[in-house]
Amino acid sequence: MKIKIKKIITLIAGVLIAATTYSQKSEAVIRKASFARQTGGEVELYYLQNDLSEQRLKSAAVESAVNEVDSLALVALYNSTNGLNWSNNTNWLSGPVSSWYGITVEGNRVVEIRLRGDWNNPFGLTGSLPVEIGNLTALRILDLSFNEISGTIPIELGNLVELSELSFLMCNLSGTISFEWSGFPNLTVLDLWGNSFEGQLPGWIALCPNLSFIQMGANSSFVGDIPGSWANLTNLRTLWLASVTVTSTALPVWIGNLTNLEQLSLQSMNFEGTIPNEWNSLTKLFNIYITNSQISGEIPSWFGTFTNLYTLCLYGNQLTGTIPEEFGNLTNLQYLLLQGNNLSGIIPYGLCNTQLISTNLSSNLFDSESCPTIQCLLGKGVQFESDPNQTQQTGFQLVGGCKVKPEAIIMK
Repeated sequence: MKIKIKKIITLIAGVLIAATTYSQKSEAVIRKASFARQTGGEVELYYLQNDLSEQRLKSAAVESAVNEVDSLALVALYNSTNGLNWSNNTNWLSGPVSSWYGITVEGNRVVEIRLRGDWNNPFGLTGSLPVEIGNLTALRILDLSFNEISGTIPIELGNLVELSELSFLMCNLSGTISFEWSGFPNLTVLDLWGNSFEGQLPGWIALCPNLSFIQMGANSSFVGDIPGSWANLTNLRTLWLASVTVTSTALPVWIGNLTNLEQLSLQSMNFEGTIPNEWNSLTKLFNIYITNSQISGEIPSWFGTFTNLYTLCLYGNQLTGTIPEEFGNLTNLQYLLLQGNNLSGIIPYGLCNTQLISTNLSSNLFDSESCPTIQCLLGKGVQFESDPNQTQQTGFQLVGGCKVKPEAIIMK
């Protein structure tokens, strides 16, 4: 069965845009198709033949003319971010828009821009973001991670109310992001880690009710509290913050409302006081990083009910007391980093019941009473990070001092 295709060529913003119409015969095929889908610039048709086999019919570059404003916005992005030197600029400014590397078109609108590098290979965008990016009002995904873009985020980006993913991970953006935006009702991923932003954490984030992932901080210099309005983000699964100088130094009680949280990071912030008991509702957590602050008091025993816990990092604080016996219930625990606190007492032998792979208990106040546990962990091949001897504040070497003949150790 042949599909006849008639191509129509139009010129938009100096770019050839290929469009296609079907003959009456091909339209009959579409009506018979079990289903159809569009991938980039191609519509892929499938139909069942005798209900036994599936035959694939693929058109050649089926595409309607891309919206002129969208095309102009992409050209502006190319010109303002040194498109000639991107690591991949295949077909940009020379072929159908849907064939441009990193661009996805649906209907006649641009819905995705993915020009992302990785940790070792930046994609090559330099320069600044053009204000025309705010004209891509059908855009759902904007991912420009791992680039060297300078300057600020244009306020016009707030026009992109269809966004579901916004990622500027490890770029070089600066300035404030505390715009008076009306929010992004469909946004699920917001990744602004590794930039040089300043000012307050934005309140408009609370107007994104479907957010499941927030990552902000690292090189930025945010000042002020985490907005309490974020307590309404009940779909949030990851809250990953770092390097925020907070005004109210108590850990936010309202985080306990985020009962779908799976990952919580509050790193290198100036929090003080104890871990709120209201957090005992966060039983879905599997990664916790509350590090390099001034958190005091004891480690809550209810952490032992977080049976999904995979990583617990509380290092660089002022925690006192013992490691709770309930930690023996954390059968999925693989990483336990508690160095640089004032913990003491007997390290619970129940840690040997976990899946612990790596730990760091150095720079605390443990002594030889914990040798049975240390010997058990050594026997299981657990790695002791950074300081192989796990030297305590008193000078006692928790690992070296516990490597003695088994009969000299009184088992708990």
